[in-house]
Amino acid sequence: MQRTATPCTSVRFRSQPPFMRILVTGSSGFIGFHLCLSLLKKGFEVTGVDNLNDYYKISLKQHRQNILEGYKNFTSYNCDLNDMQHTVNGKFNIAINLAAQAGVRLSKSENYKYIDSNINGFDSFLKFCEFKNIYKIIYSSSSSVYSGNISDINKESDLLNKPKSFYADTKIKNELCADIHAKNTGSKIIGLRFFTVYGPLGRPDMAYFNFTNKILSRNKITLFNSGNTHRDMTFIDDVSDAIESSIEKISKVKEHEIFNIASENPINTNKLIRAIEEEFNMKAIKKNLLNKNEVSKTHADCSKAKAFLKYNPKIKFEEGINKFFNWYRDFYKL
Repeated sequence: MQRTATPCTSVRFRSQPPFMRILVTGSSGFIGFHLCLSLLKKGFEVTGVDNLNDYYKISLKQHRQNILEGYKNFTSYNCDLNDMQHTVNGKFNIAINLAAQAGVRLSKSENYKYIDSNINGFDSFLKFCEFKNIYKIIYSSSSSVYSGNISDINKESDLLNKPKSFYADTKIKNELCADIHAKNTGSKIIGLRFFTVYGPLGRPDMAYFNFTNKILSRNKITLFNSGNTHRDMTFIDDVSDAIESSIEKISKVKEHEIFNIASENPINTNKLIRAIEEEFNMKAIKKNLLNKNEVSKTHADCSKAKAFLKYNPKIKFEEGINKFFNWYRDFYKL
């Protein structure tokens, strides 16, 4: 599906950069949708690319896309990353790749999905950028790249040893490919390692959303290691702000820079469950499962992002999870 975008006449965006046409892949995904919506409201001309795959309910992705298509300055293409060069038209000042096969727990028999989207798809995205003469690129990486590390707090300079999932391995490969692309083409590239993003219109496979669904439907929730895990949960508005800061600062990048994007405040999984139980006045039915490959804690050091991007996460867990609950009640008419 394609719509014709009309150019905007003014853009209010911090230091008032010149008019930009921005390409966003994964535009109907959780992060992509919120980023596109924020950019559209600021008057940018945005082109979104999404294949609307069925990793989770397509209806939610379509709902997000329908909202974006209500803006005249939005153009959408329903296509795969590997088909962009033959499908997507237009000139762009910057390209942002948020499309990927998400999730760390697909079975080995489904690894081809990671290869097709995260490896081949990312390579196709970079080739598209070269073909279209796009030399400013932002892409999503993941906190999962640290899954083989033993350090308590993760820094971008950490050596990435033996990641615990094939998904994490694909993200490490993305970072290496981006580094080579920057050197070969002279592009300025920013990679963002996102830590457990949550919020309204989120992904149903993520723990906060999945647990809410199961508690309300009286189904068992599976707790790895008795819920004694911690995740550096990052609210979606802070993530969107980090990407917008990257747009603003990318001209100052020498070649390729990577930044952690997180709240720097790990949340215990049992605390998350209690928040859901208290909100809906229902008790969780739990099933404990020991999983040696489960990461016990994610905790980011965001000092590099704070210094270079002026990143400043504002939303505390209690506020963020309440925003999700309010959206959930409204969306599902509870």
